[in-house]
Amino acid sequence: MSWKIPEATLQEIRDRVSIVEVVSGYVALRRAGRNYVGLCPFHTEKTPSFTVSEERGFFHCFGCGAGGSVFAFLMRIERLDFPQAVEAVARRAGIELPAHRAEPAAAQLRDRWVQLNAWAAEKFSRCLWSEAGARARRYLQQRGIAEETARAFRLGYAPASGDWLARALEGRAEAAAAAVRVGLLARRESGGPYDWFRDRIVFPIPDSRGAIVGFGARTLGDTQPKYLNSPESPLFRKGEVLYGLPHVRAAGGGAASEVVVVEGYMDVLALFQHGIRNAVATLGTALTASHLRLLKRIAPRIVVFFDGDRAGRAAALRAFGVCAEAGIWASAAFLPEGDDPDSFVRQRGAEATRALLDCAVPISDFYLDEMRQRSLQAPIEERAQIAAEVARSLRRVRDPIHRDVLVHAAAERLAIGEDALRAVAVGRGRDAFAPREAAVKTEPPVGTPAEVQLLEAMAQSREIARWVCEQKPDFRSPDLARCAARLAQAWTHGPPAVAAVLDELPEALAQRIRAASLGDETDAWQVARDCVERLREEAERPVREAVLAELRGLGAQGDPQRERELLRRAQAAFARKGHGSAP
Repeated sequence: MSWKIPEATLQEIRDRVSIVEVVSGYVALRRAGRNYVGLCPFHTEKTPSFTVSEERGFFHCFGCGAGGSVFAFLMRIERLDFPQAVEAVARRAGIELPAHRAEPAAAQLRDRWVQLNAWAAEKFSRCLWSEAGARARRYLQQRGIAEETARAFRLGYAPASGDWLARALEGRAEAAAAAVRVGLLARRESGGPYDWFRDRIVFPIPDSRGAIVGFGARTLGDTQPKYLNSPESPLFRKGEVLYGLPHVRAAGGGAASEVVVVEGYMDVLALFQHGIRNAVATLGTALTASHLRLLKRIAPRIVVFFDGDRAGRAAALRAFGVCAEAGIWASAAFLPEGDDPDSFVRQRGAEATRALLDCAVPISDFYLDEMRQRSLQAPIEERAQIAAEVARSLRRVRDPIHRDVLVHAAAERLAIGEDALRAVAVGRGRDAFAPREAAVKTEPPVGTPAEVQLLEAMAQSREIARWVCEQKPDFRSPDLARCAARLAQAWTHGPPAVAAVLDELPEALAQRIRAASLGDETDAWQVARDCVERLREEAERPVREAVLAELRGLGAQGDPQRERELLRRAQAAFARKGHGSAP
């Protein structure tokens, strides 16, 4: 993890957030005694085995074994990494997180790369508004892009010479090497650097926080490709970045009610110029699940603009699978054939463009209606293939309730039996697209049974954990001894801190402890006493056996003084075990 979040901050978030409220946003829960139960979102089931404990701050499924803290739940359900899950929960709690702090060397390196991109963006911008950029400015005017818009998006121009940027970095070996790394320069086979962007209008690409992570560029001549992006790097990944995000945030005051996804830089600029300032563009890639997750953080409604031709409708069909994978459902708006958002808004205006957006349909409805039309037009022998294709697509829907609704709707549209469609859609009784981690892991927990059972009892209550620590049991496993100490310490902060400790254990061990800790505390006390006694016995057994062996050896040698000493030791050892005297 490149971002170290202080433990005190994590604890504050756990204390403020109800895991039941978070999970209820994804799973229908009902109260069952001290806990809440519902259908597990990570595997297919008809009888609820998914349990959420508010007082202990974790969830556990007795069916598939999935479980963990509120952070673990969001990581699994939204496929987030740990920092992203913490950010999501912190926003709900109204807690401001400290600035991202990566490992010192990595953080400094990233900062240098971002600063280098900012420096290059400034140079490109100055070039556009200089005499050298006259041709590029004429092109923008022809495309209807006003100077105010170009400056707002910090557009620039890369001269055609091929070494304009490279010459600016001459004598700065470290900066030149960094420029190659982030894709501002490339190296010839002879080893000399040259400019990656040449004779192109340059579009700086900021991330959601405004740091420039890459560039896009459009040629002014016949050079192919027409559009060129920065190469992939640790700083720039096309499938995880969207052009125009900072402007959407600014227009919505940090958040927006709706965000529109288009294909190109010029589409974003044209819509922005006509007052539609909530548009972002993918960077020459199809819509990805990462894009959807990024957008969901800033707007509750996502509308994707598709071309009205066959290719656009095919792209909308593919987007169904992306939405299913992300668990985030967008809507689709279609342009007239031959138009893109840029040309449509310039020719028809903002009002007509907004009317198209208002007519957007949920991608799931579009997908099912499109497959219905295909089925109606297909010969009978092909209809079964279409239905099977739909069923396989529905497997990717992870929310079982949403999938059930879609299965019912698909069966009606395709005029086939719902049971047959559902059998394939759920993968014959299991969710074929559930995260692999949701499966029960069978590796045995390390340590003796008594050690594991003692940890299970310690997770039951603060009092049991405190008593166990006072007894100083003899753990054979150093790892489980450390775990016991951490559990006892975590109880000083409350059950959610205990849940966080369990998240860090091997999954098979964590599953056992979570399941056991949902049981009866009265039984846990007896288990704890028995286990402490068993661990003492196991620790003292080698001592007793050694004493008895020596006593048997002394019987033939006749050493009364040594024999009396060994008898005293044996009596003391057996007394601790619970026996009055040695046998």
